[in-house]
Amino acid sequence: MIAKQEFAVSTLPLDALSRIISKRPKPQVDTEVAQFSAYAIANHLIFLVLTVSDANVAGRHSAAISLFHNVEDALDCFGAVTLVPGAAELWANGDLKASQATMLYEGRLGAAKLSTGEAVIDYRRRLRSHFQQYEHCTPNLIDWDLYPYFSSEDIKKLFDNDTDCDIRSEIKVNPGDRLLSQNANRIGDYLAAYTLEFSRLTEMGYKNFLEANSKLKNELEEMIDKMENKTIRQLKAVYLELLPPEMHNPRIQHPDNPAMSMDLNLTNPMGGEA
Repeated sequence: MIAKQEFAVSTLPLDALSRIISKRPKPQVDTEVAQFSAYAIANHLIFLVLTVSDANVAGRHSAAISLFHNVEDALDCFGAVTLVPGAAELWANGDLKASQATMLYEGRLGAAKLSTGEAVIDYRRRLRSHFQQYEHCTPNLIDWDLYPYFSSEDIKKLFDNDTDCDIRSEIKVNPGDRLLSQNANRIGDYLAAYTLEFSRLTEMGYKNFLEANSKLKNELEEMIDKMENKTIRQLKAVYLELLPPEMHNPRIQHPDNPAMSMDLNLTNPMGGEA
């Protein structure tokens, strides 16, 4: 039995962020419009992360992926309204696109780099372009709800390492009654990275407020350190695969002993041959 909570985003970082946001602090751009806009966007962003996590652990993986672009938009708008004078007014009037928001605040990121050495600014640009393929109802998006199905007899042969038999899989659509663990893991990795990025932007956007509230500042810094140590492998400049991991690397369980599991490496999953 898969513990679905294992794939849920940790609420501890979001709780720390919520405590800061609930104070409706003044951002670095010290205007009433920026203050309210930042508060509203941050609240929306927290809702988005929680909604993606809920959909992911419920096995609604394509729905979770479809919201990634919205998370990107909210992150960029939050960064702009807290750090760039005039951005909040543009956003409040409906005149600020997320792509414009990125260009406004990315200079504030300085020379920050990922563990791979790629500049954060370049990674953000590539990521935004990458998620465009999941904005609409495309095969790339729907593939996240597909999985290869093997008969019990074939699964037993796989566990017995019977290489002489002809084993084939049937591609099925997940109606939401099962969690595709490999896909859920991958989506969870991105949620962790998004939460960390949100935390960093909060640290930058509310710098003066946090300096004056040491308890909240220390709590956020401690949470960022924990997230960085725990998610170091997810913070590399990687992107969602065109072929979801469940279609390429599914995890199967022995029909007579669910405690026994293995990950398969399918060379041609769409062709049905393992």
